[in-house]
Amino acid sequence: MAPAPLIDTEYLLDLTERGREVDWGRIDVGAYLADCLARSRTPNGIAGFKVMWREVAVLCRRCDLCAAQFATLVPADTRYVLLTRDDELGQAISFAKANHSQCWNADEQAAFRGRYVFDHRAIDAAARVLAEQRAGWSGFFATTGIEPLRVRFESLLADPDATVDAI
Repeated sequence: MAPAPLIDTEYLLDLTERGREVDWGRIDVGAYLADCLARSRTPNGIAGFKVMWREVAVLCRRCDLCAAQFATLVPADTRYVLLTRDDELGQAISFAKANHSQCWNADEQAAFRGRYVFDHRAIDAAARVLAEQRAGWSGFFATTGIEPLRVRFESLLADPDATVDAI
């Protein structure tokens, strides 16, 4: 399965016929998650996904689920890794730049030939979105009692091998 956001509605629509109105009350989210996992497992049986809180929130709202209900749809042996960044301003600037350029990884950013323009409003908006993301995941983990493996972005950069070993 190509790398993709797990809950992004674009991929959720792949389970339905394109071009048709989606009946969100009829989508079997559990079957969707099971299918994603089945198609994504590597030969060692592991599958990994990057999930942004906004995707979970949108799905829960559209399917009339609460966070605790969503958690029950994920296989019980699922392990969560919560990646955080100490430098929240740096993260907001990076996020604002990615939104501006639509370059979401280092390779795309290196190839970007456009011009970045300092926009404090975009950085402020990005900071608010990121704060909402952090709050959403904090609430999810508090509500469900799930304890994620907490990984600092700075630790990942400093020692990727040790971070991957911990994961």
